[in-house]
Amino acid sequence: MDRAGFESLLSSLDADRGRAGERYEMLRLRLQRFFLARGHRAPEDLADETLDRVARRLSQGERLRGGDAASYTLGVARNVGREDWARSRRTKR
Repeated sequence: MDRAGFESLLSSLDADRGRAGERYEMLRLRLQRFFLARGHRAPEDLADETLDRVARRLSQGERLRGGDAASYTLGVARNVGREDWARSRRTKR
């Protein structure tokens, strides 16, 4: 994740830098639990991939509907999870 993306992500989580950092960590843990509960083998990696994608999109000017970064991030996580399942199926063949 580049610096601009990380800054955009933090800004979308909270205007206060300290609270934004706390929310980032909570969101990362939530994503890890999300992937773990769905049986993915590398929940930490998938959480990081999700946050990277969200940060990149935000730094490119993506607007969040309703301003809710957590809900947007979980939507991206669903897509990352689907892609991970598809990769898993392809490698099992």
